[in-house]
Amino acid sequence: MGRVFLISDNHFSDYEKMFSDLKRNTEEFGFKSTAEMNRIMISNWNRVVHPEDTVFHLGDFAWLKDEFVNYANQLNGRKIFILGNHDFEGNRWWLKEKSYENAVFSLMSVLTYRNRDFLLVHNPADVPRWWKGWVIHGHVHYKIPKFPFIDGENKNINVSCDVIEFTPVDLDWIIDLDIDSIRKMDSPSSKPVRW
Repeated sequence: MGRVFLISDNHFSDYEKMFSDLKRNTEEFGFKSTAEMNRIMISNWNRVVHPEDTVFHLGDFAWLKDEFVNYANQLNGRKIFILGNHDFEGNRWWLKEKSYENAVFSLMSVLTYRNRDFLLVHNPADVPRWWKGWVIHGHVHYKIPKFPFIDGENKNINVSCDVIEFTPVDLDWIIDLDIDSIRKMDSPSSKPVRW
């Protein structure tokens, strides 16, 4: 079956305004242009994700349909999309690999993996009040300390690509961190603070 990966908020596009609004041209991220950002995100994705793997993309993949199809078809793995607030300018019903013509993009989904349930959603503010388990989300980008990579107190895992170093993260690796023992972890490369 392959491995399971998660990522969100790539914002693949050629729009300089979006690029500067996301502050991806700053010293912190260091991309010189949207073309460089897109190229590096594709390279990072394909370096870790193999064709037999599954990637859950939790929203804000690309804005225009043509961009969506173009970038999605350059990326390895079976891709499952959760709808983000910046996805597409119109029709939101497409997904056959290569054309993405017949897909339904869900607003949220429950992923059961290794006997654990995870709620997958774009915006953590949209989590239903009745959900008490772990949430994997995007949307908030690089807003540490409020939205670190792992927030054990609120049972949130933030996979906004700005937080996870523009590279999909392996769900097995996340679970193997012993997430229930983590109080906070700013990024995948930082040391977890445990309870």
